[in-house]
Amino acid sequence: MKIVEELHRETICEVQTRVVTEYWCVATLSISGVTTKMTGNYRCVASNKLGSTECTALITVTDGKKKKEVKKVVKKTEVVEEMIEEEIVEKAEAAVTPSPKPKRKMTVPVFTEVYQEMTIVTKETLILAVKIDSPTPTTVEWFR
Repeated sequence: MKIVEELHRETICEVQTRVVTEYWCVATLSISGVTTKMTGNYRCVASNKLGSTECTALITVTDGKKKKEVKKVVKKTEVVEEMIEEEIVEKAEAAVTPSPKPKRKMTVPVFTEVYQEMTIVTKETLILAVKIDSPTPTTVEWFR
């Protein structure tokens, strides 16, 4: 079932896809105030006119104290944001000296970075992020 359709009204769910360059985008799923009922396999499907690809990971929500893995989620999100900023700067610098664009092979979307299996504590915010390489416009959907 699609994430947005499944989550309760009191849960804040944000789905965002940012096109960073013409060839890749970053998609995130952010769910505030997670509950143990939200434990499950979370799947991200990226599609373009040539086909689709997906990634899946088990997300466990516990009532316990914070675990070290929760810190990893925050750090990974920060790393993704830093990578985006660095790549934007690199692309901007490259734009100053234009070079001929190589012709790209048309393919289905490819995940170049994906979220991993993790454990998070209730009432925290779950953030899942993927980086997708695709030569054509891409649609991203999240499922549980």
